[in-house]
Amino acid sequence: MKIFCKNLKFICFCHKNVVYCKKIIAMETLSHYQTIKRLFQFSIKIVDLYEYLIEQNKKPIAVRLLNSTFNASCAYQNKVYSDKRKDIKEYEQKTYINFKNIIYWLDQCQKSGYLQEPELINEAVNLQELCCNQA
Repeated sequence: MKIFCKNLKFICFCHKNVVYCKKIIAMETLSHYQTIKRLFQFSIKIVDLYEYLIEQNKKPIAVRLLNSTFNASCAYQNKVYSDKRKDIKEYEQKTYINFKNIIYWLDQCQKSGYLQEPELINEAVNLQELCCNQA
């Protein structure tokens, strides 16, 4: 699933070669907007790490890290825009699992000496807590 966003009135994403655009009625709360913004900023840092890992011939780790990051972001956004309690719980669980994977792979990078920004681990932990504890 690939996410792209043209402006703050619509959120667009691609899933199975179909583009979906949802109108943002009024970003549930400012905190959700701020969290999504933090997720995108975190994702950019992970893309930079991905590029570095590819240069270091660590493609399997790079791909897992990037996929988990994008999946966590997608799951959180789906949680925010879901109407059904069951869906919200499901997306929250997916968000949590993907962040768990992100933290694991960042930890592996740090142990191997490939993590240039060790604060990424703390940022991932903070985002996991934030995304999985917001109503």
